[in-house]
Order: sequence, then C-alpha cells, then structure tokens
Amino acid sequence: MEKIVITGSAGSPNNVIKLLKINQKLNIPILLCIHFEKSAIENFANSIKKETGHEIFIVSGPKTLKSGLYIAEGGKDLVFKTNRVLMSGVYKKTKTHPSIEILLNSIEKLNDKNFHIFVLSGLGNDGANIAQSLEQKGVKFYIEKKPLFDYLPRSFLNNLKNYLHLTINEMKNIIIQINEKRRRELVK
Repeated sequence: MEKIVITGSAGSPNNVIKLLKINQKLNIPILLCIHFEKSAIENFANSIKKETGHEIFIVSGPKTLKSGLYIAEGGKDLVFKTNRVLMSGVYKKTKTHPSIEILLNSIEKLNDKNFHIFVLSGLGNDGANIAQSLEQKGVKFYIEKKPLFDYLPRSFLNNLKNYLHLTINEMKNIIIQINEKRRRELVK
C-alpha cells in the first residue's frame, strides 16, 4: 500500500490543509509530521478535520495503519514499528517534535519504497540528511516550489537527485492521483 508523508515547519500548516482538501474520501494513509508546539497538536488536528472532513488519528500507542490521517500526540515523534504499525514517543532528544528525521529513519528501516514524501515550507534541515538514502530505495520526494520559508525545502533539494519541485496545487493533484489509484485497487 502506498503511503504519504507530509512534512514541514514554519509556514506549512495552512498548506497542509490546502493539500488535504481533495473532495474525496481517503483511501490511503497520510502521515503528518509538522513541527508544532506540544499544546497545538490537538487544535491542529481539529482544524484539519473541520476543514477537510477527513478522519484524523492522534497516535499515542501502537496504531495499525488504515486509510486516514495520522499525527503524533503533542511533544512526541511518529515512527513506524512495522509497515503497518505506527507509534509515538520521544525517541531522541531534539529541539523539535515531531522530528522529521526520526520518522524518516523509521521509514528507512522498513525497506519499503511505497512512500511519497511531500516537503513543505520550514526552517532548518530536519530530516534532509536521510533523504538521499530513502531516494536510493525508491521513495519519491515532492518539494514545495516557492515556499514561505525555503530553508527546509532547500535542505532536501541539496540532498536529492530525483524529485518533483511543485506548487501546492500540483502536489494536491499528485495526492488525488495516488488516492484515486488506491480506490481503483480496492474496487477490484
């Protein structure tokens, strides 16, 4: 099953909502790894549900993956324990949680190329150092074109060779295509 990861930091929360307003039921899991204050996660999750209508799971204990949106509980990181099981916890002392690097490291251990990683606006370079290794395993990257803060996207661009550099609307169309492909597979 294909899985989508949307990452970002400063300047990305509004674009996350734009990406998720696809006017379709989700047929795929989408993981959100957006730098947020611990206290803001629940409000962000509620805002996403209200704006998009999609079910969103705040991951605290082991969670078996199904169609829907996933975000780590406040102040924690999201990680894959297996291809189908997510957890959240603090796995490394970092200044930001959820940590993109910790999530991407857990994806790398899976040896699963069925990931699509969307990198939105942000500060810093969280996760960029693992991008090349994931790219070599067949993971696909989509980098926001003209982000509000280009530090995070530029850090990923510097580590990747094969990626798509897209506007938010172009990214949204890719998500719709992946979601529609999965819907057709489920109907068969």
